[in-house]
Amino acid sequence: MRLHYLIKRPLAATIDVLFFALITEIIGPFFEYKSTDGANYIPTGIFILLFYAILIIQDILFSKTLGKYLFKFEIQFENDNQIRGYKKYFKLILRRLFDPLEMICPFIYILSIIFTKKNQKLGDLISGIIILEKQTK
Repeated sequence: MRLHYLIKRPLAATIDVLFFALITEIIGPFFEYKSTDGANYIPTGIFILLFYAILIIQDILFSKTLGKYLFKFEIQFENDNQIRGYKKYFKLILRRLFDPLEMICPFIYILSIIFTKKNQKLGDLISGIIILEKQTK
C-alpha cells in the first residue's frame, strides 16, 4: 500500500499543476501584457497570485484539490479537534507557501514524502497536515 501511495501522491500533484495550467490558459488572456518584442506574457506577481488562488480556493471550498479528488485523498489536520475557524485556513495557506520550492526542486517533495513517517511533504510537516487515502466502506 505504501508504494501505491507514493506513486499516487506525485500523480495527484501533477494533475493539480496541469489543472492550474489549463485555468491559466483560459483566464490568462485577461491578465496578459504585450512586451516590447511583441510577445504576450502574464506578469510574475499575477501568475503567482493565480497559482495560490486556484489551489487555495479548491482546498477551502472542496477540502481538496482536483488531483486529490481524482486519487481519493483527504486532508487531515494533526490535532483535528483543535483546528477551527481561521486556524484551518491559516494552515492551508501555510502549507501552500512551500509549493513553489517543491516544484523548483522536486527532490524536496519526493524525499520528504518517502522519508517522513506520515508521508508528508515539507509544507505538510510545517503546517501539521496529513494527506490520507480515503477509506472506502
